[in-house]
Amino acid sequence: MKINILAIFLAASIAVNIVFIIKLTRVEEETQPIKQNLIVKKPVIKDIPNLSKIQKTQLRKIIKEFKITLSDYKNQILEKRIDIIDELSNPDFSLEELKKATTELNKSENELNFYFVESLGKISRVMNPEQRMKLLIKFSRYWFFLKNNKRGRRQR
Repeated sequence: MKINILAIFLAASIAVNIVFIIKLTRVEEETQPIKQNLIVKKPVIKDIPNLSKIQKTQLRKIIKEFKITLSDYKNQILEKRIDIIDELSNPDFSLEELKKATTELNKSENELNFYFVESLGKISRVMNPEQRMKLLIKFSRYWFFLKNNKRGRRQR
């Protein structure tokens, strides 16, 4: 009888330990991605050959400033688009108000485009001609909506 009680106690103890270990490893796995997400990553400069440390630092600074300003522009544009939708949802909407809101939206989008080109100019001044050409080729794919298809080029 004592052996049966000891065997049951041993089995229960092993089961509790296994559950505890499984629970502990799951908690560690769940907290690890959170830690990784909290780390602020530096802007990555890919596919640009032979960048010096000074160039990388200058490029990261320009890209960081661009991302901050881009966020402001995106918020402005979103607000103006919401204003247009709000005006359209009104059954008695005014064409003059829509025209005004659309003009403001176009102005903000044009400012964003100019800022993008201006930032590209700043980036280009940091690089030598070979690096600049590599960057322009890379950006032109996105500028003209040319996507690289990993499986092959799109057939026409």
